[in-house]
Amino acid sequence: MTMNCSVGTNFIEPLAHAPLQDRLYVSLRKAIMAGQFNPGRKLTVRELAAMFHTSPMPVRAALSRLVAEGGLDQRAGGFVYVPNPDRKTFSQIMELRAVLEALATRKAAANINRKALVKLKKLARQINPAAQKRDLAKYLEANKPFKLAIYEYSGDETLFGVIENLWLKVGPLLSYLSDGLDQVMAVNFHDEALHCLETGDAEAAAAAIARDIRSGAELILDNPKNWEG
Repeated sequence: MTMNCSVGTNFIEPLAHAPLQDRLYVSLRKAIMAGQFNPGRKLTVRELAAMFHTSPMPVRAALSRLVAEGGLDQRAGGFVYVPNPDRKTFSQIMELRAVLEALATRKAAANINRKALVKLKKLARQINPAAQKRDLAKYLEANKPFKLAIYEYSGDETLFGVIENLWLKVGPLLSYLSDGLDQVMAVNFHDEALHCLETGDAEAAAAAIARDIRSGAELILDNPKNWEG
C-alpha cells in the first residue's frame, strides 16, 4: 500500500542545541512512533540530513541507535527501513499494547490530580477536530502525546519504556488508518477514558484505553489492502 504521509512539522524539533545527534534521534523516534513515516520506507542519510538541515554524521548516529533498539530495520547492504510488520506480528503487538497500556492507565489513575487533568484535557481537545477534518497526520500527532501523557503518570518507567518500544514497532502502520479515518470517531474512547480518570474510575479508564487500541487495530487488520503484497 502506498501512501503520502509526510512528517508532521511539530516532530522536526530545532536542532540548535547540543548534542545534535541526540535531538535528531528524539525527533526521528517520535515521528516513527506516531506513524509519520510510511511502513517499509527506505531512509537514506542524505534525505534525512536535508530534511533536518544537518550533516550526515549525526544522522548516521541517530539511525544506528534506532536500529539497535528495534525502531528501524537494517537489511542487506546496510540500508535502513521503517518497520513494516506482517499481519500476525502487528496483531500480536497491538494486543500487547492494549494489555500494557491498560495497566499503565490503571496505575496512572492514582496519580492524576487536577493539574494533570487540565493538561490531559488540553491534549485531548486536539484529537477530535483532526479526525473530523480527516487529517490523518494531525490525528496521529495528537493521539500519541495524549496517551503517553497518561502513561507517564503511572510512575512506572520500565512499563513506559516497554510501551514506547511497542509503539516504535507498529507506529508506522497507523498510517493505514487513512482509509478508515471516518470511522475513527466511532471507535475511539479518548473522551470516555478522560472522563473515567476525572471521576477516579481506574478500571473503566483502563478498559476504555484498551478498547480504543483494539478497535483501531481491527480497522487496520480488516482492510485487505493493508496486507497486499
